[in-house]
Amino acid sequence: MCGRYASTKDPATLAVEFDALDATESEAPGADYNVAPTKPVLAIVARHPRDVEGKPDPDAVVTYLKARRIEFTTWWGWRNLDAYERALGAPYERERIKVVDRPEMITASRLDLTIHSGQ
Repeated sequence: MCGRYASTKDPATLAVEFDALDATESEAPGADYNVAPTKPVLAIVARHPRDVEGKPDPDAVVTYLKARRIEFTTWWGWRNLDAYERALGAPYERERIKVVDRPEMITASRLDLTIHSGQ
């Protein structure tokens, strides 16, 4: 047995059935009656958090992350990280030195380095 299966439903139908958010942006694979293990398929990853009225609630994402003690950053934190990477690269006449260590990224995102980078 090779483990193949059929995938026939469109994203809009699945979104309604699972009360999920269709994030395929019309780039979903079409119906396929012979899905091989290496072919892309649709998947329900997670339901979008909803407010008490059932509408999508972006603030619920923050609550979700905090409840699970997952460290994250904001748009301003990302700007701080960007400034930090640029400051690291400046002595070497490079545009930036990318930070790849997650704890260092989180720490840098919480610093206020925008003044040092000239932004």
